Amino acid sequence: MAEHLTQLPDPLLTLALLYALHTDEFLDIKAIAHTVRNQKKLSKLTMTAFEKILAEGEAKGKAEGKAEGKAEGKAEGVWIGKIQMILEFLGEKPASEETLASLTGLELKEMFTSLQQRYDSDFKSS
Repeated sequence: MAEHLTQLPDPLLTLALLYALHTDEFLDIKAIAHTVRNQKKLSKLTMTAFEKILAEGEAKGKAEGKAEGKAEGKAEGVWIGKIQMILEFLGEKPASEETLASLTGLELKEMFTSLQQRYDSDFKSS
């Protein structure tokens, strides 16, 4: 297949590869990179564009990861605040920030639910 690609005019080849890389998220980019590196003409024509696309993908992945991490951090912060508040209502010593920060979001939610049940049974069951 690579031999057929080298017969295309350079601008058309570049556009075809860019189109394929932008439209098909299931392409095996590593396999394409390997093929391109082994064909001197293809390599010369496409590596700059290919590397740009990889860099854009990497930047997008980092941004998405950062956004997800920020959202998870905010959610955990809400649970920590709720736990500290309900411990105060129960008249207990507040949990240390370090202890709570070491828990996962699910563990924090479970801890809050348990504390809330205690609060409800102590103060709402009269």
